[in-house]
Amino acid sequence: MVHTVPLAAVYVVWSQTYGRTAQTNIAWHPIRKSVRISIEATFNALGQVPFVGWAIATMLLVGLFLAWRNASREERAQRLAAPTALAFGSLVFAIVISVARRGGFFFGNASPASSRYLHILAALLLPAIAVAGDELIRRRRAVAVVVIALLVVGLPGNIEKTDDNIFPASFYTGQRHIIESLPAMRLARQVPRSLHPTPSFAAEVTLGWLLDGVSSGRIPAAKTITPTEVAANTLRLSLEQTDSRPQPSCVRIRTPLIRHLRDGQSFGVTGTLSIQLLTDDGRPKSARLNFGGSLVANSPTHSLRAVKGPLTIRIASASFNAAICES
Repeated sequence: MVHTVPLAAVYVVWSQTYGRTAQTNIAWHPIRKSVRISIEATFNALGQVPFVGWAIATMLLVGLFLAWRNASREERAQRLAAPTALAFGSLVFAIVISVARRGGFFFGNASPASSRYLHILAALLLPAIAVAGDELIRRRRAVAVVVIALLVVGLPGNIEKTDDNIFPASFYTGQRHIIESLPAMRLARQVPRSLHPTPSFAAEVTLGWLLDGVSSGRIPAAKTITPTEVAANTLRLSLEQTDSRPQPSCVRIRTPLIRHLRDGQSFGVTGTLSIQLLTDDGRPKSARLNFGGSLVANSPTHSLRAVKGPLTIRIASASFNAAICES
């Protein structure tokens, strides 16, 4: 209670103030489905081989039940309380995932079963699995072979999966190159340090943090930047995206439109926009970049402001609810 109640109180205060803008889901059916997928995927990942995950789950339930039933009050407090609390915490964590991720189905059923969640669930469950296995072995030594086999059989498969990602390796290599190339731009020292230049995949990264990282040597500077990358980075550094409140007048984008922005001029965004930097005579200058809502910038509305104008941009819809809002 001493450890958890203060943290819970802080969370309640946060959720009722800053966190109230988060998009959550409290519908019972998607929460139940998401929790079931996360727990099943965790045991399947531990076992790797078909049905081994079910065997580990059975061992956990049976062994932990027997351990609690036959333990003294003192032993329950000293040996069983913490592993059981961690196992219960895995269920709470799975529920939090489903609520905070709006049911967790951004990428279908794969999202609640993402490895970034499963390794936490597994870490919370492993102490209880160890206690359960130990209890079964205490009762019958011959069971040790089965318990050890259940825990070892999944190791080769899990080692093989350490290189697996949702997207191919080239996708992450490209993102890293963008991060390294932004501080190398001359424009990076002419715009606000508070600018978030990569809202679609690294929303919390600021330009000031990148510049300081390069100066300290913690972030390597890009050795070469192509003209295409320079044009895309110019758009990233010239257009600032921030979260904003819903605005009264929004117009859905059905066909692409051209906008000219002066320094400091801004407009609101609902949904996701595809924006391309144009030359003065209207020819494409950069690749199309997404602004507005994304997996990592999921505020319902945003504001886009020209921090280095004038800009001529082509705006198109990149989501079904894409709209421009005027204050």
